[in-house]
Amino acid sequence: MTSHPDYPALEARLDFVHGRMLELQARVATLEAQLYGRAPFAAVANPAVARPITPPASLTPPLPTADIIPPTPEQRIADQSSHGPVRALAIAGGAALLLGLACFVGYAIEQNWLSPGVRFALATVASTLLTLAAWPLARRGHEPVAGAIGGAGLGGWFAAWLVARHVHELVSIPSTFVALAAGAAACLLIADRLRLRLMANLATVAACATPVLVASGSRLHELMIYQLLVIVGLLILDGRRRWPELPTIGMFATWLLAGSWAERYSQTQSSGALLAWSAVLLAVSAASAWRVFVAEADRSEQAHVHARLLIAGISTWAAAAAGFGVDSTVFALTTALLAAWHLGLAVLLHRRADQASELFLGFGCLQLFVFGPAMLDGAMIAVWWIAMSVTATAVSWTGLRRLRGALSLLPAIAAIGWSIAADQSWSLPLGLLSAAALLGASLWPHRDDPHERPIPWLAIIGTIGWAVVVLALGPASMVAQLGWCLIPIAAMLSWACARPTRQAQVVATLHLGLGLLGATAAVADSEALLLREAGDAGERLGIAVLLLVLAGLGVAAIVRARTHDRSSITATGLLTASAVGLALLLGVALIADGSASLGQLGYSLVGASVGLGLIVAGLRLDDGVWRQAGLAALALAAAKVLLFDLAAAPVGWRALSFVGLGAISIAGSFAYSRAYRRACQSG
Repeated sequence: MTSHPDYPALEARLDFVHGRMLELQARVATLEAQLYGRAPFAAVANPAVARPITPPASLTPPLPTADIIPPTPEQRIADQSSHGPVRALAIAGGAALLLGLACFVGYAIEQNWLSPGVRFALATVASTLLTLAAWPLARRGHEPVAGAIGGAGLGGWFAAWLVARHVHELVSIPSTFVALAAGAAACLLIADRLRLRLMANLATVAACATPVLVASGSRLHELMIYQLLVIVGLLILDGRRRWPELPTIGMFATWLLAGSWAERYSQTQSSGALLAWSAVLLAVSAASAWRVFVAEADRSEQAHVHARLLIAGISTWAAAAAGFGVDSTVFALTTALLAAWHLGLAVLLHRRADQASELFLGFGCLQLFVFGPAMLDGAMIAVWWIAMSVTATAVSWTGLRRLRGALSLLPAIAAIGWSIAADQSWSLPLGLLSAAALLGASLWPHRDDPHERPIPWLAIIGTIGWAVVVLALGPASMVAQLGWCLIPIAAMLSWACARPTRQAQVVATLHLGLGLLGATAAVADSEALLLREAGDAGERLGIAVLLLVLAGLGVAAIVRARTHDRSSITATGLLTASAVGLALLLGVALIADGSASLGQLGYSLVGASVGLGLIVAGLRLDDGVWRQAGLAALALAAAKVLLFDLAAAPVGWRALSFVGLGAISIAGSFAYSRAYRRACQSG
C-alpha cells in the first residue's frame, strides 16, 4: 500500500502544531507559578520536544521556537491546591480549629481544672507548637493547609495573652503589647519564608489590631510610630512577594486608629500632631506606589495602590478639617497642597494611560473648589471658581470630553449661585461671565476630535444659567430681559451657521427652542396679544423684532445645514416658522390697536400665511413634516374663520376673510403644481 504524496507534509504540520501546543502549556504553567507566588517549574527533559520546532515550508511566516517544559504531575497538584475548594476547606478548617480550642479553654476554666497561670502557659505553648506545625506542611506542598493552621496558632496566641491580661491580670499592658506584636511579626516572617499568603494576611490584621486589643492608644506618637513600623515591614514583604493587600490593610487600619484617636483626644491634645502624622502617612502611601510608576504591575496591584493613595488623601484632608476647622487658614493651605499633590498624581497616571487618573483629577479639582470659600471671600470666590472653570476647559490633558465638561460645570454653577445670593454690584457681570465660561467650554475643540463640537448639554446649561442671572439681577424691562437672554442663543446659532455639523445643528435647534420658549413667556406675561386694549406698542414691537432676528438665524442655520445633514433641520424649520408666526401675531396686535374684529382676522391670516410658508419650504426641500404641518395650519386657519371670525362679523369683514383664504389656498395649489411638475421633469 503506497502512501499519498501529501502525507509527509501533513505529518510535518501536525508535529509543528503539537509542539506549539506543548510550548504554550509550559508558558501558561510558568505564568501561573509566578502569579501564585511559587518558584517557576523546574526544567524537565523531553527529547521529543526539547529540540527547536521547525515548521514545514508551507507554513509562512515561521513562528519563534523555544524549548518546551511541560509541568510535572507534582507541580500540577501543588498549583491546584493553592486555590479553589482546597483553599476554602483550609480556611474553614482553621477557623473551626480555633473555635474548638477556644471552647475547650472555656470549658477548662469553668471546671477549674488548672490554675490561671498554668492554663496561660499551656495555651502559649500549644499556640506556638500549632504555629510551628505549619512549617513541615508547607515544605511538603500543602500551603493552604499550612496557612490555616498557622493562622489558628496565631489566634490562640492572641487569645491566651488577652485572657491573661484582661481576665486574670497576670501580665502587664506593655508585656502583652510586646508579646502580641512579637507573635504577629514571627508569623509574618514564617509566612514570608514559606510563601504562605493566607497566614500573612491574618498576621497583618493581628498586628494592626494589637493597639486596640491591648487598649494602649492614648498617645498618638507611640501609636503612629508602631503603625509606621508595621507598614514599612508590610511594604518590604510586598516588594519581596508581591502581596499588595498587606500594605493596603496596614494603611487602612492606621487611618482607622488615627480617626479613633482624633475622636477621643483631639480636644485635649495638639491637633497639629495629627496633621503632621497624616502628612507622614501620606508620604509613606506615595512611597508604596513605586511599582505603578517604575515597574509593570498587574490590575490587582494597581487597584491596591490607587486605594492606598485615595484613602491617604481623604484621611489627611479630614484630619486638617477635624483639627483646625473648615474656616481656618491651615485647612485652606492643606487643601491647596493636597489638590496640587492629587493633580500631579493624575498627570503621572495619565502619562501611563492609567484610567485612575480621572479619579485623582476629579478629587484634586474638588479640593481646589473647596479652597476658594475657605481662603477667599466676596467677589474673589466667584472669580476663583470662574478661573477654575476656564482652566478645566483649556487644559488639554484633562482626559475624556465628558470629564472636562463636568470639571467646568461645577465651579461655573457655583459661581452663578454665589453671585445671585450675594446680590452686589459685581454679581451681574461675574454671573454672566460664569455662564459664558460654560458656553466657551461647550465650544472648545477636543484634541481627539476637534470637529465634534459643541457639547449640547453643556451649552444648554450655560444658556439657562445666563438667563437665570439676567432674570435675577438684570433690568426690569421685559424687552430688555428678553434681549439679554437671547445673546447666548444668537451666539450659538451663529456658531451653527459657521460650523454646520450635525451636533451643531442639534445645539442650534435646542437654543432656538429655548429662545422661542422665552419669547412666548414674555408675550404671555406682558399680555401683548390681548386685543381688548391697545397696550404698550413699544414692548410689542421690541419683542416682535427680537423674534424676527431669532427666526432669521434659524433660517440661516437651515440653509447652511441642508448641504450637510438635511435630516436634522426638520425641527429647526418648525421652530423658525413658530417664531415668525408669533412675530406676525404681535404685528397684527400692534396694527389692530384694540380692534377685536381686525385682530381676529389678522390672526387667521397669519396662521394661513405660516402654513403656506411651511408648504412651500417643504416642497422645495422635500420635507414631508413641513408640508403636513403647513396643511394643518391652513386647515386650522380656515376652521377659525368659519367658526369664530365670521360668526358675528360684518359682511365686509366676511368678504375680506374669504378673499384672503382663497388667495392663500390658490397660492398653495400653485406651489404644489410647480413642485409636482419639477419632480416629473427630473424623474
